[in-house]
Amino acid sequence: MKNLDILIFNWINHWPHTAQIDQAMVWIEETILTFRFDLLFIILFVLGLVLLRKKLWLGSFFLYIGFCLTERFGYFLKTLFGRQRPYSVLENVHRVGHASGSCFPAVLAMTSSFVSVFMILFGPPKLRWFWVGLIIFFGFFRIYSGVHYPGDILAGWALGTFLAVIFYVITMKFDQILSKFIPAKTNSK
Repeated sequence: MKNLDILIFNWINHWPHTAQIDQAMVWIEETILTFRFDLLFIILFVLGLVLLRKKLWLGSFFLYIGFCLTERFGYFLKTLFGRQRPYSVLENVHRVGHASGSCFPAVLAMTSSFVSVFMILFGPPKLRWFWVGLIIFFGFFRIYSGVHYPGDILAGWALGTFLAVIFYVITMKFDQILSKFIPAKTNSK
């Protein structure tokens, strides 16, 4: 299994690299790692409250809580497993970006699959392919950048998906409870 992980890693990591693609990857990595997702979730939550849109405030609340817990759980697992990144143990790795520390599981794959799967289940159906594309893009992006093995990505996807389903079920149960107390006008939105 380890040899397959390395074989697939080398195949993806050695796709053609151009200065423009590498610069775009660095920009994406830096933008994502510095973006304040908490502010986005809080804005959506407040907007849902102001507009009396229960689905928006309820979904953004559980999306935010789930995102934070997923990210923290991923970093906890990284310290537990301590797997070295490909660029630190393999030769001829084309490294793009600034990742450091251990690599298992891939937290970006975990959080992107959490948000995407939650949105696939909870959000508008017409955006489902966007969310699937986002999951795939972030997974391949991290292998292409030389900072994760495919196994790290698969574990991140699996854990993020599992946690998204759990938080979706919790959200739906909470919605059922709230429906008994909140007027029908705000329930339908």
